[in-house]
Amino acid sequence: MSREIFLQEDSLITSKTDLKGKIVYANDDFLKYAGYT
Repeated sequence: MSREIFLQEDSLITSKTDLKGKIVYANDDFLKYAGYT
């Protein structure tokens, strides 16, 4: 899947993964733009 998303100027996308690539932390902006609520 490929799509371009334009972020708001004040958005900050932050996430953290474990050594296997599993997301273990995501901030609210990450969740918003990734489509999770």
